[in-house]
Amino acid sequence: MTEEIALDLLQDAGEYVRAWTIQCLVENQKPSPALLEQFSALARRDVSPVVRLYLASALQRLPVGLRSPVLEGLFAHAEDANDHNLPLMYWYAAEPVAGQEATKAVALLAKAKMPMLREFVTRRMASGNKPTAAR
Repeated sequence: MTEEIALDLLQDAGEYVRAWTIQCLVENQKPSPALLEQFSALARRDVSPVVRLYLASALQRLPVGLRSPVLEGLFAHAEDANDHNLPLMYWYAAEPVAGQEATKAVALLAKAKMPMLREFVTRRMASGNKPTAAR
């Protein structure tokens, strides 16, 4: 898949087309800066919880240093607070950020519209820089 095709597919009307494009882009390669910017835009504005779920899952395959812009968009979706999966998936992607990069963790706290995420990030920051099971 070329980057041009991927960028077009990330704008597709079908939520599952956008979601699977995200998954394919992180399977065997590192997304380019342009694709990461598109992930951030999707995290901020996409109305589909399916797309947001795939973004959260994809973040877990990316280096910790690249996650924050996408996480900030995901953390701002107050409508996801009562979902059974989304807040936890956001947390699984954010936990290493909260443990390693205090400045970025504080920025996530500022964006968090979900009480669970505010609590988890705060606890992780307070626990110090202890290693986690999976990075």
